[in-house]
Amino acid sequence: MGLCSRTRRAWVVLAFLGLSGAAACRPVGPAPAGPSLGAGPAPTVTQIVEMLARRDRKLGAFRAEAKLDYRSSTQRFRSSQVIAVLAPSSIRIDVMNPFGVSYTVATDGQRLAAFDRRKKVYYEGRATAENIRHYTGVPLSPTELAAVVRGLPPLLGADRAGKVENSDGVWLWRRRLPRGGSLELWLERANWDPVRMRVTDSPYGQNLDATFSDYREVNGIRVARRMTVAFADGSKLDLSYENVWRKVDLMPEAFRIQRPPQATVIDMDGQGAGG
Repeated sequence: MGLCSRTRRAWVVLAFLGLSGAAACRPVGPAPAGPSLGAGPAPTVTQIVEMLARRDRKLGAFRAEAKLDYRSSTQRFRSSQVIAVLAPSSIRIDVMNPFGVSYTVATDGQRLAAFDRRKKVYYEGRATAENIRHYTGVPLSPTELAAVVRGLPPLLGADRAGKVENSDGVWLWRRRLPRGGSLELWLERANWDPVRMRVTDSPYGQNLDATFSDYREVNGIRVARRMTVAFADGSKLDLSYENVWRKVDLMPEAFRIQRPPQATVIDMDGQGAGG
């Protein structure tokens, strides 16, 4: 009941990019005054966690217009999308076509829903990492997904353990994850911009290798405008932002999709479908 796994994955990954917003990016000039670590000591783990928390707060209400390029061993597609995030775990993705919105996917952190306007099919279920994995191929919780689309590394149960070392001109933080597996996070030295994150040996299927690049300043905060994520199954997602806004007005209702009348309903949790 519902779409085959491949098709389900396609439509949500299609929805994995895009939403219009309210204050444009501008190119980042020379590094601003502040902590420059060029030849100094490595940052502490506490400093890294606090830096990421500050960026998370400043990007707490986030909107972007984006281009998506997705490829796997069986398919490839591109789309234009609009993404909105209300931290910590609310996400809305509108997939655009020349005539408007074709798909919408949204979660308030508790429930996950999607509406295929062309086929008039409505999907709903719990916003679990398993449902997100099953319907998108991305084995992340809403909080972790909301981080990645804002160009932030999901810390997957961040603690202040591990060690930071110099690695080919960047800082590298290595640590074990609380639920198993390991995380490596590479930071650019001057501004501590995350440039790469890798999760390996996760027993929960979270293995991925993500890069963050093309940083621009948005109202005083540096934001990655391109994210490339490679997953354990060989698929790859390339997300690039054309415009980014922060401090936008986003209401919680925007992250809940009302069930449209006369739509076919498919239960993501496997409890059957109704009309």
